[in-house]
Amino acid sequence: MTDLLDPAPAIVDAHALALNTLPFADDRDVVAAERGFLGTLDPLVITDADGGVVWINVSVSRLGQGDAAVLVLSARLLCRHAETESVHSYWRMARMFLQAVSGSKRAFGPALAGNPACEILLIAYLAEAEASSVTAAELAKRISTSQALANRWILALIDAGFAEMEAPGALGPQTPIRLSPLALSQIEALFSSLGSELKGMRVPA
Repeated sequence: MTDLLDPAPAIVDAHALALNTLPFADDRDVVAAERGFLGTLDPLVITDADGGVVWINVSVSRLGQGDAAVLVLSARLLCRHAETESVHSYWRMARMFLQAVSGSKRAFGPALAGNPACEILLIAYLAEAEASSVTAAELAKRISTSQALANRWILALIDAGFAEMEAPGALGPQTPIRLSPLALSQIEALFSSLGSELKGMRVPA
């Protein structure tokens, strides 16, 4: 059995610096989170009218800054195509498609291989699957385009019913963007169909 060693002086100094520098006594985030807390389910299971377990996708977004910041919880039913064991495979499929689009843009140039609407939908889907949020500015950066052009694509997706703004008001760089229930359902239906095809597909040598 290996003997335990005392921590190196550099580690002790780093810990001391962190204790003396970081605001451990600042509990404003905890207080802000507790403002809207109503309670928890007991047991922590959501069921339908027939008693079956209902699976939902939950994401939390922070809107605003400082004392005015609020946490917004979004809970959405997983569509009927999204069986529990398929959620992770959908996430992997979305990452695979996004990597394929990025690779095509590098190989052939964005003018030939770019598809901003598709990229935005995939990025928003991954954010949803990872319980995070993505802003208009982050979308513009991820699809390598100007904010003005990214906003045009975002607004086009909103007008088509495939995307939503998580904050009221005009679309700005820091506005969080999410998929609409329609887009979420259609993307997962597409992934489900592709997954079924891939399972039975024979690849020629």
